[in-house]
Amino acid sequence: MINRREFLERTTGAAVAAAFSNAPAFASTENAASPGKVLKVRGLEIVEGDKPVRLRGVNLGGWMLIED
Repeated sequence: MINRREFLERTTGAAVAAAFSNAPAFASTENAASPGKVLKVRGLEIVEGDKPVRLRGVNLGGWMLIED
């Protein structure tokens, strides 16, 4: 079992490394938008050219924040 501090160190390190690398962190290169291309909205879809784009990500929200 990994403790919380070690988990945060590993994930933060991976996120920083991914942010400064040229390759996307969790997306495959075939689905990733190439640099310089602009995504547009067509109705309720986000498109790149004529192809719809599916945006995916992770949100930890207030995981470390204690709310009243």
